[in-house]
Amino acid sequence: MKLLLLKLRRLTYWLRTVNDYIDYLGECHAEDAPAINRARIIISCLSPSIYPLVEEDETFEQIVATLKAAYIKKKNNGYARHLLVSRHPQPGESVTEYAQTLKSLAKECTFGAVTADEYRAELTRDAFINGLSSPFIRQRILEKDELNLVQAVELADGLDRRETYE
Repeated sequence: MKLLLLKLRRLTYWLRTVNDYIDYLGECHAEDAPAINRARIIISCLSPSIYPLVEEDETFEQIVATLKAAYIKKKNNGYARHLLVSRHPQPGESVTEYAQTLKSLAKECTFGAVTADEYRAELTRDAFINGLSSPFIRQRILEKDELNLVQAVELADGLDRRETYE
């Protein structure tokens, strides 16, 4: 997960710097000069090992879409929330460092507007998953992207019964 987050942050940073550079060129661009070719600029910013991914793309938008498809994977919100709620302070970690780590983990979670009942159910589900004694069952539940409390309990119960009989 940490490697995935690092790749996502690097790509996000890289895309922002390329877009800032293109915007700057546009601001400096003389009115009577030819239009800026954004696709050529982004390609010139790619390493030779990345270029084969986009060599058939024609437009800037196609190149960006290809890079995002290759490097930005769909988040598993259940797993991201588990990392947040299960994170404890590390030995030697200051309170400030711990709080910063939690803020960083929270950024990886998807939160939406919910009712009090929905929030209660989500929090109960997260506490249920975090409190499971079997790492195998917890892992299997966290592999599912979107589970409500009832689904999580049913899956855990089925896995627990199977684990008991094996």
